[in-house]
Amino acid sequence: LEAQRRAEAARFGAKGRFMDRVAVPNMAQELADRGVALVDRYRQLAAGDREDEDASKARRLFERALQEDINNETALLGLGEILDEGLGCEPDPVRA
Repeated sequence: LEAQRRAEAARFGAKGRFMDRVAVPNMAQELADRGVALVDRYRQLAAGDREDEDASKARRLFERALQEDINNETALLGLGEILDEGLGCEPDPVRA
């Protein structure tokens, strides 16, 4: 069993350590793209018709994408916009 784990780890680039969780290719980008769609929908609606939940969901998607890939530009920019502009939350330019 240990040999099988080492073989799997080597195949996934874990350098000899067994990985409990294997990253799904493009998962971060898919999450970030879903976040962008929610932000776009939020912005397209008139101020009175906007659902803050869309912006909150987008924020969670961007944060999840960054857990998968800390360098995902779409998620970094999207989260920055949400925090800077205060979409569905209080503006936080320092964290943006």
